Amino acid sequence: MSSVQALPVTPVRVLGSEAEAIAVAREIATEIAAIAADSQANGQLPRRQAQLLSDSGLTAIGVPKAFGGLGASVATIVETVRLISVADGGVGQFCLLYTSPSPRDS
Repeated sequence: MSSVQALPVTPVRVLGSEAEAIAVAREIATEIAAIAADSQANGQLPRRQAQLLSDSGLTAIGVPKAFGGLGASVATIVETVRLISVADGGVGQFCLLYTSPSPRDS
């Protein structure tokens, strides 16, 4: 039986603008690309990459402002997902799932 390793709990960054969200996506895309280039990271669950996305505040950009998110435009969400996807396509898919607004939010 395998054991589950708990990720450390860290405060989540709250992004203040769509420009900041894009700048943060550029920053962490560099880190994600480095992880993707490491052959030892291949075949493993992207826990570190998911933690980077979460800690950066990017996973809340599609959340409406009324619920504590950025309420980012579709254009900003697409650009952040594009930046992450260039670094690692699989992590970009993860990013897409967690940054997209719910259809109810439209």
